[in-house]
Amino acid sequence: MNFDLIDMGKSYNGHKWVSHMGCSTSGFQLGVTHARKDDSPGIIERTISFIKKHYNTKIRFFHLDGETSITDILEKKLANQGIKVERTAPDTPAQNGHSEKSGHLITIRARSMAIDAHMPTDMWPEAYKTSIYLGNITPRKNLDWQSPYEFVTKHKPMLAHLHPYGCKAYAIRKNIPRRDKLLPRNFIGYFVGYDSTNIFRIWIPSRNQVIRTRDVEFDHESRYSPYDIDIGALINVSA
Repeated sequence: MNFDLIDMGKSYNGHKWVSHMGCSTSGFQLGVTHARKDDSPGIIERTISFIKKHYNTKIRFFHLDGETSITDILEKKLANQGIKVERTAPDTPAQNGHSEKSGHLITIRARSMAIDAHMPTDMWPEAYKTSIYLGNITPRKNLDWQSPYEFVTKHKPMLAHLHPYGCKAYAIRKNIPRRDKLLPRNFIGYFVGYDSTNIFRIWIPSRNQVIRTRDVEFDHESRYSPYDIDIGALINVSA
């Protein structure tokens, strides 16, 4: 497994960093955005546990550069699990080339999606996570046109749930009092990611909030405009 810590600007949710991990054999990628640089050791431990439990596989090597936030304590913990930590030589990022290249491609994809969707730059955590998600289910020539997901799980990924990044989305509002019959029944939002094949991440600009919902209708032809106004979302009614 390769690890890279990507420094970003402050986002809508206060995150500033991406802990990016990937397998050099399958091309399968994982990424977690977070607020503090020193969050990365804990994220690495949780990610390794997640991989072992959900993908039934073992990690033998952990490649990283001279990142100082990765402490000796973490290295010892990994060694106790039989994982060999390999660091690059000082000032030689090319030795961690796979992670650097993968992170660069994820960034390019995320930037392209965000620009096409007219998304504010501080929404980058959603674009990054969606970029990684899409990369994992995209077929690759070096895998005999399997996707990394299929290579790892031996199952073809589902594609019917995919929608254009940043398209307008009408999330159904719930828990509206029965007497408030004239209140809008939907939030006007924009699609920014997946939590599963049937749970979508929808950004509500008027609340500067990303909600998780299954009940949503998509308008694939419309994109974000700062001049869109969602009057209903300004009313103090819970989602």
